[in-house]
Amino acid sequence: MNGREELLVWWLLGFAACHGAIGLWCRIRGRKDRVTIRRIRQRGIGPVAAAGQAGDERDAARTAVLLLIKAEAVEVSNTGMLTAVADAPEPDDRMMSELLDGIRRWGAKGVPVRRILDRTGFEEFWSRVDGRAPGVRRYAEDSRVIAYGVGMVVGFAMPYHALKAEVPFFGADPDWWLLALWPSFFLFSFTAVVWPDEHSRRWRRFNTFCRSRADTALEGLPDRIRDVVDARVFQPVSPRARLGSSRVQPSARRGKTRSHGGPSDTGGAGWGDDSASSCGGCGCGGE
Repeated sequence: MNGREELLVWWLLGFAACHGAIGLWCRIRGRKDRVTIRRIRQRGIGPVAAAGQAGDERDAARTAVLLLIKAEAVEVSNTGMLTAVADAPEPDDRMMSELLDGIRRWGAKGVPVRRILDRTGFEEFWSRVDGRAPGVRRYAEDSRVIAYGVGMVVGFAMPYHALKAEVPFFGADPDWWLLALWPSFFLFSFTAVVWPDEHSRRWRRFNTFCRSRADTALEGLPDRIRDVVDARVFQPVSPRARLGSSRVQPSARRGKTRSHGGPSDTGGAGWGDDSASSCGGCGCGGE
């Protein structure tokens, strides 16, 4: 390995083998996720669980609250206070029933939307939400960190090896390898960008399907109600916020509704094929 061509070839082969091993590791780690995604597409997924997969627990809580409002089981005030509608029909879904029971316990004064995110008083609801989560990892592996380490090692070790072996650099003095040290160091390390960052989302197509499932279930809700709930779910509520404003009656909703793109939902069934709608074994870029 101490000849010029042999040294370069073997180090480059080792560099490629390390990246191949990273790809294989990511592929193996993603196998369980692909099986889960295939099963979900065959059996369907509820809108609350779908919203949580496509976003986070705030999206799950938002979707559950809006579903109750759409079913006219809950009213929301302009300040984001939720109150149960008297004599409202009991939801068929036990998870939604637990959420409605939690809102009922607050009585006529209502409960702030963000209190649901605190989980206090809504433990049963969140227990069922967590139990229905798809179990698909949302973020990529630490493959970029590993690839960056491989690049640094090869970028430093290959010129150092050539220098110690006194391999000529394009026929020149072996000390010219010192000038090749830093460029090769950065070049090999820069290849780490081809791998997803550990904070990037996996399975973009699956997340898109989940978002479409949640949006389809909420079709028909006017923007006014969505905006009131969104303002309290995704933004902190000021402690000085004035309470007791007029309520938005679900039975008297008017105005335009949002139009959502994406494929239509057919009761949770009819999802696409297995890994064709996933991003492969090593994660995807950010949403």
